[in-house]
Formats: sequence, C-alpha cells, structure tokens
Amino acid sequence: QCIGDRPALYHLTDPASDALAIITYRELLELSENCARWLAARYEPGERIALWSQNAVESVILQYGCALAGTILTPFNTAWTDPEVEHALALTRPAMIFVGVDHAGRSLLNRLSGVAHCPLLPLSDIARIAREKTNQSLPQVAQSDPFLIQFTSGTTGKAKGALLSHRACLLGGWLRPHCEGADENDVWLNALPFHHIGGSCAVVLGALGVGGSFVVLERYDRDQLIRLMPQVRATRMGGV
Repeated sequence: QCIGDRPALYHLTDPASDALAIITYRELLELSENCARWLAARYEPGERIALWSQNAVESVILQYGCALAGTILTPFNTAWTDPEVEHALALTRPAMIFVGVDHAGRSLLNRLSGVAHCPLLPLSDIARIAREKTNQSLPQVAQSDPFLIQFTSGTTGKAKGALLSHRACLLGGWLRPHCEGADENDVWLNALPFHHIGGSCAVVLGALGVGGSFVVLERYDRDQLIRLMPQVRATRMGGV
C-alpha cells in the first residue's frame, strides 16, 4: 500500500494560534534524504551527531537523516546541568552538535560554547539543509549498525550512554503499536521528549512504523494538548 501522500507529521507553525502544518511521508523521505546527503558529505558512518534541544520537527528530520547517513544520533537531555553535559560529551565525543532551546525556551548555545570541542549549528538550520538537493551518495547501512546513543536517567549515578542498533530501535518502536493494535489510521498526540527512548523510539518510530501519523509537540502543555485533540482527531496518547 502506498502511503506517500498520507500525513506523517503534524507540526505547529504558530503555537499561539495552534496553527498546524502537515508533512507527508513522501515529503518526509525527501527531507530526510537531503539531510542525510548533507551529513554524509561531511561525516563518516559511525561518527556521533549530537542533538541538544527540546522537541522540534527538525529533530525528526535529523533522526531519519542520521539513520540514512549511517551516523549515530546522540540526543542530550535538556534538563542536564553543565557537569552532566560535560560528562556526555566526554563519553560520546560528537563530531558535531545541533543546538536548540531548553524546555523553557532558552537558547542552549552559550552553555555549549565553552565546553564542546566540535562544530555547533542551530537546530533550525536543518530546515534549510533538508531543502538542499545534492548528488552525494549515501552509504549502505546494516540492521546491526549502531544508530542511537540513548542516555539512561542517571538516578543512581552518572547517566550511561546505551548504544542501540537500527534493528533494536525499529523493533522496539514497532512492538508497542503492534501489541496495542495501532495502524495507519491512528494519530498519535504525545509530548514525550525525543531525548528519551519513549520519544525517539516509541513515538517517532512507533507511529511511523505502522504508517500512522503523530503530532510534534515541543513540550507538554495541558491546555494545548486538549485544544489539539479534536483538531487532529487524535486516537492515541501517552502519559504518566
């Protein structure tokens, strides 16, 4: 079944008015491939591409771009203190970092500038990068290749970076909707952060793994969530 014209993502273009835009599966593939070609022209498969930001539609495009380029996505928790960020940098040694804002909307760029020893780019640049077409070839990526470094919560010590393969992430994301009976008709409305395994796998890969769609929410906002429910005709949510 062709799902190219089906909505893959809904994202807010104006949070103040809850205005939404749609990205179809065909558009998402093109944007992700363009992002992957940009990465492949600069970084080798296996190099770490870090992401430090609250949720954004650019985060999703970057995640798929890293998958296609064979680079390892390394998301950082926006609630980390400076020592925790330094710990993560020392563990993962990223080749570059895309930087956005924290949960309060404050830029994280200044906090990274003094401790990161690699190029830093605003996450918003992904919007431009994903529109640029090049002839850069993409590598062959195996199921067993590493895809994601997901940090643990660090409740009993320093957070550990768990290295997950493409196969582990895809199956982990697919199992939840499969067991719950979700399909291509479902719309997921869930504000889980993408720096958490629940966001990066259960939501991003889970909804798209069954051909459904999901709404990219920057952060949890109760009132916004309630307003968006009827607008997107949400069928699936998640919460604590």
